[in-house]
Amino acid sequence: MNYENKNFFKDNFYSIKRIENNDSGFIAHIQLNEKHWIYSSHFPENPITPGVCLVQIARELIVINLKQNLNITTVKNIKFLNIIVPGKSDFITFKIAIKKDEDDAKIKANIVIEDSKIAYTKISMVLDPKL
Repeated sequence: MNYENKNFFKDNFYSIKRIENNDSGFIAHIQLNEKHWIYSSHFPENPITPGVCLVQIARELIVINLKQNLNITTVKNIKFLNIIVPGKSDFITFKIAIKKDEDDAKIKANIVIEDSKIAYTKISMVLDPKL
């Protein structure tokens, strides 16, 4: 299966502006689409970016960067520190540190979602290519 097939949000809920690889993983700079229909539902009068969408975007960015199909098996820790409001914080940075487990091919990822001023979310998850 093509790893791109499971990227539900890329190019409609968000777009990738650039990705910078580093020794521990990569940094992805994205732009959220403030006109996406999700914001009309979550919440109509006061839209915010749903946490589950941030988790899915993180998974998609890891899949794209590693060029392999991965599914989340465990979210070990997640902290929502601040809300992401469309139109106010559309350019977001995902700092992703990756550690590969050589024994069973699982990927451990620590993610910090932020912009130039605010940290929004911290996530620690495990992804597996076998599922």
